[in-house]
Amino acid sequence: MTDALSASERAAMAALAATVGRVTELADKVGRPHEEVLDSEALHLDCGVPVDVIDALLQGRAAGEENIQLRFLQRLQMLQRTQLREDGRKYTQVDIAKGTGISRQQINALCNGERRPTMDHVALLEQFFNRDAGWLQSGDAAALNTALLRREKALLQQYADSESSIHDSTPDLFSRLGVENIALRAALLPDARARAKVVRWLDHLLAEEADKKDQ
Repeated sequence: MTDALSASERAAMAALAATVGRVTELADKVGRPHEEVLDSEALHLDCGVPVDVIDALLQGRAAGEENIQLRFLQRLQMLQRTQLREDGRKYTQVDIAKGTGISRQQINALCNGERRPTMDHVALLEQFFNRDAGWLQSGDAAALNTALLRREKALLQQYADSESSIHDSTPDLFSRLGVENIALRAALLPDARARAKVVRWLDHLLAEEADKKDQ
């Protein structure tokens, strides 16, 4: 990655730095070592970004492969090295061809970097290896950020569970969980629509409480 970052690259680096800050803060709250939640080898297996690039990005240094085709090849070859079939063996090109519907000749060319993948190739390979859309080609900073967001979600759940376990079992939601824990659980919801339901429910509950006080 060159020193002259594009706007999208700067945005990805800023988002990554913010996520690292949140993850390390949560790790402190639940008593997890930073080196555990930011383990480069584990993150490499999760996002496909090379370990040395992960180390540089976590230190705030611009790094990574700029060429999208080379990123695709890096990550596809990483999957070939690390993903195992049910019998414990690595996937062969024949396995990948059968599982994706892409011809064996095309798979061979893709795995050897001799052919540029189409969008269909990328989507089929991501589905075959059970990876999210964009996993094979997203920028390295963005890919690492996505992996860390998954860790943040897990840490949020761990923190919420640990906080709720120290409270008694009174049925009142506010006294049992507290405002912070309600927010933590809302953050685990999958999308803005689901979180909006929580907001509407809280508004309704607050209105009911206000009516009780007025009576």
